[in-house]
Amino acid sequence: MNRMWKIVAGLVVLMMVASASLGVGVVIGGSGLLPLWGANADDAPDEFAVFWQAWDIVHRNFVDRSALDPQSLTYGAIRGMVAALGDEGHTAFLTPEEIERQQSNLSGTFTGIGAQLGVRDALPVIIAPFDGSPAYEAGVRAGDIIMKVDGEDVTTMQLNDIVAKIRGPEGTVVVLSLLRPDENRSLDVSITRGEIKIPAASWAMIPGTDVALIRLSQFSANALDDVKESIEGAKGASAEALIVDVRNNPGGLLEQAVSVTSQFLSDGDVLLEED
Repeated sequence: MNRMWKIVAGLVVLMMVASASLGVGVVIGGSGLLPLWGANADDAPDEFAVFWQAWDIVHRNFVDRSALDPQSLTYGAIRGMVAALGDEGHTAFLTPEEIERQQSNLSGTFTGIGAQLGVRDALPVIIAPFDGSPAYEAGVRAGDIIMKVDGEDVTTMQLNDIVAKIRGPEGTVVVLSLLRPDENRSLDVSITRGEIKIPAASWAMIPGTDVALIRLSQFSANALDDVKESIEGAKGASAEALIVDVRNNPGGLLEQAVSVTSQFLSDGDVLLEED
């Protein structure tokens, strides 16, 4: 069995590196903000003068005065700045409410349809439905493009706004209008929202073999415990080899990724970080 675990260790490292290169997100617990400039406007770069000029013009001339909410305008400006970096899918601005939703996701329990969303070719797309979730049971597939939510076009919305529209109280229904590229067809899917309790890992023996498959769906707060349980289950079933499946894994908590990898490595570096 020792040889098998060494083989698996190498396999897991390779898959984690591959997943990172394909856009798997990892969240580092805790954050610190280091200001590049002080609070004094005199410290700001010269280009900021254009921003303040635009701000003043909007406040003087925009007809719908109710739209001039300072917080919304500030958040919108920050989103535009971050989008200008061109690092789509990796670098993003989150409001306090969006951070709360993200933390809820990573806790392993939340209310919604149970699907990971992302952006591809500037369109909102299903990265993967979580195993056993309402979205999974309703037939939603990885790669489905979300065109409408409850009849409203969402193709030009920010991803976080789409997530907010899809989520809702347990027991309520949301209708997703999807485009399925591999079948070249559109479909409407009605999904009853529910409390989503997603195991980070699950396992099963591959029929007719002595190989166990561990499905690692995300690096959420319960990833380490679920992986340990899966490994013990595979050992108890006399598995001689493992396949660790991280396809469509959206990422998660950095410490969980390190802890999970450490279950297969006895020494050496798990993580190399460059600042």
